[in-house]
Amino acid sequence: MFCIVILTIFLVINVIKFKILFSDAIQAYFILWFIGSSAIFILLWSLFFVYIDLRIMKRKKEIETVFPDYLHLTAANISSGMPIDRALWYAIRPRFGVLAKEMEEVAKSTLVGENLDKALLDFSEKYDSVTIKRSFNLLLEGLNSGGEIGDLLRRIANNMMETEIMKKDMASSVTTYVIFISFATLGAAPFLFGLTTQLIVIMTSIFSTIDLGESGQGMGLMSGGSGDIISLFDYQIFAIVSICISSIFAAIIISVIQKGNAKEAIKQIPIFIPIGIANYLISFYTMRYFLGGLF
Repeated sequence: MFCIVILTIFLVINVIKFKILFSDAIQAYFILWFIGSSAIFILLWSLFFVYIDLRIMKRKKEIETVFPDYLHLTAANISSGMPIDRALWYAIRPRFGVLAKEMEEVAKSTLVGENLDKALLDFSEKYDSVTIKRSFNLLLEGLNSGGEIGDLLRRIANNMMETEIMKKDMASSVTTYVIFISFATLGAAPFLFGLTTQLIVIMTSIFSTIDLGESGQGMGLMSGGSGDIISLFDYQIFAIVSICISSIFAAIIISVIQKGNAKEAIKQIPIFIPIGIANYLISFYTMRYFLGGLF
């Protein structure tokens, strides 16, 4: 909103300075405020949804981290002779955090007469977690079939812990690929863009001092005349946009490799993009310092 106000003041100064028609000025103000307000509204809503998604993902990870310990305590309570609903209730510990609060809600629902199956299914549907859904589905199938619930819960918990260990081993085994993708995206690509940007500056400077006449019309890319195909500013915009796009996809690929979930890239994208742009600017000004004095 502050930027829109600044642009409005700038337009008012131009209206007074260049004596622009009142109708044209009103039309320009309307377009500015409409587009600016729409952009701000969309941006705020996007940030809100991203924040909510991050909160949900954080809560899901907290639950999945302590869920095996909770199942072990529940299995121990069942083995001691407790029914399943009381075993779930007495397995709650403050250190379980979000899971403790959610299971308290499940226990309260069963106390007021709600079916345990429905309460557990409702809880599993609140979070987009395959681990929690599969665990409760196995638990409910064991209850309906009359199997040994305590032993079943222990096996589920052990399987979850083994799966988590396997994920960490797999993430450590692909570290080389992560390093290569990060270097190519945040190091090599910005350096090459910075080098080519400086080459454009050098070639433009060279061709501006040479009168090529008609034979130079085909070299309008560097000539700086009316035959320009692309300017230095346009190429810099292209380079920055390319770095941003490649940084976003690199963050997504790394998140899929390490975490198995593309949503984890939301945390890395705000880090990758500034690093890529900063390396591009550093490379450009470094090349300008070393090569600029030669031409």
